Amino acid sequence: MPGIILLRNHRYLVLGCVLFLISIVYVNPLREFATGDEWAYARTVKVLAETGTYRLDAWLAPNPPFLIYWGLAFSKAFGYSLTTLHLSMLFTIPLALMGCYGLCKLHDFSNTEAGLLTLVLLASPLILRLSYSFMTDVPFVAFLLVALYCYTRAQKHHDLRFAIAAAVATLAAILIRQTGVVLLLGWGVCWMLDRQRWRSWPLYLAGSSLPAIALVWQLYVGTAQANPVTQWVLSAQNQYFARPPFALASETIFRTGMTSLYLALFVTPLIIPVLALYTSSLRRRVLRRQTIVALCLSVGIVIAIVLVARQHSGGRFLMPYLPWYFNLPGDVPKLILTIVLLIASVLLLPLFAKHIRNFFSLKSYEQLLDLVALFSLLTILAFYKIGDKYLLILLPFALIAVGKGLKETLAAHRRALVIACIASLLITMAWTRQDLSVAAARWRAAEYVRAQDVPADEIAATWEWNGYYGTFDEFIASNGGQLPAAYGDQFFYTWIPEQNSSARYVVMTSPINPAENIVYNSQYRDAFFQPQPISVVRRSGE
Repeated sequence: MPGIILLRNHRYLVLGCVLFLISIVYVNPLREFATGDEWAYARTVKVLAETGTYRLDAWLAPNPPFLIYWGLAFSKAFGYSLTTLHLSMLFTIPLALMGCYGLCKLHDFSNTEAGLLTLVLLASPLILRLSYSFMTDVPFVAFLLVALYCYTRAQKHHDLRFAIAAAVATLAAILIRQTGVVLLLGWGVCWMLDRQRWRSWPLYLAGSSLPAIALVWQLYVGTAQANPVTQWVLSAQNQYFARPPFALASETIFRTGMTSLYLALFVTPLIIPVLALYTSSLRRRVLRRQTIVALCLSVGIVIAIVLVARQHSGGRFLMPYLPWYFNLPGDVPKLILTIVLLIASVLLLPLFAKHIRNFFSLKSYEQLLDLVALFSLLTILAFYKIGDKYLLILLPFALIAVGKGLKETLAAHRRALVIACIASLLITMAWTRQDLSVAAARWRAAEYVRAQDVPADEIAATWEWNGYYGTFDEFIASNGGQLPAAYGDQFFYTWIPEQNSSARYVVMTSPINPAENIVYNSQYRDAFFQPQPISVVRRSGE
């Protein structure tokens, strides 16, 4: 009976956990592959497991020791493999869900409301997509949420134990990504705003000591022990700040606008209760004019942001406006995604604005989230480049900011919201399975050829596979151990194509000409379990 009551009281949190387990079965993370930068993180774990020495891979600029030792712990238990590292990331999702649920409760949401917002977190497309890769993004968000929960509880109840727990979670966040410092900055400003700051100094000191030590260590490693890529990033950062004031201002406006649009996209299922809220407001004579004005202003702002985005993207209207993950194949998916983004933005931006205006009316412990969001936005504006996944640091703020504006309708429309979250999850699950299936098939095909004693530099696979087997090390060596000014373009558009053009074996997912010399021929199952071809061809004359 107590267990049934517990499940009933927290049914939407439980539903989120069940849906995530279903996604694991469908997506199937039990595969060897690497996408994006995870091959470099994996190589760092591999070197640490084999030699006992922590040596950051040459490809990496950020220093994520917590992520690496997290992967090492799983490797010690189950043996090193890319599959093991992927599985290790899945254990951070429950942390993210419980952290989000607890944080929402501290912000005075009911169990139902907190559970629904936690479902929206899980349904946010990049959360599920990146939880199946050994990258810093999801574990960082997970420890960010846990730290926010512990800091907020420590401040709300003046609890030293939770301040210490928050310090540990923040330390982990900083040792995953240096931008975890935003937690420390937000906590520090909370101390400054506390009217009893001097009487409460033990609480704030307990919550800041460990993160401060981690930050100092990260700064030391990033300067005194910088690898060539880190040195290049520092140079690029200096060049970014050296741009003319007008260019910096234009970029700042663009990034601020893009951040607001992408945050709306990240929490798209919330447009269900938002529509109900606007419908209710339009029926009330007192609120009708205010609602119409807010929506008209929102339409104008969104149009202005898109026009600015077109200037930055060479006149392109369709998504994506930012790299990397929403660059879908074909114009129809991009058009659909663009429409969803615009609708979500128009409907949700007024709630973002309303929450920001009410900052000084928030309770002191509620202000922490907004302060962390402010410092997070400043890091996004200050960094020399911007990408969609960098905005995930603002996802907790987006959830609670919109959620507070939906107090009237969130629980009342829970069934429709759950359906919207499940629909978003299904789409993201199919997208994730498709990406992983293709990546794993290519990886498996390349490994088959390498197992025949063929050198890796004679196999044209994915850039991640070739990077895992040393092509970036060769690139650096070819430049005398240094990186050219535009090393990314040179590596991806010159070095990799040249290496692939001279490779004896080519991994292919397109239909094969029967006359070609096929040395490996197999199939993989796509998002809809349909068989698709994967082959390796030996070039003519070899």
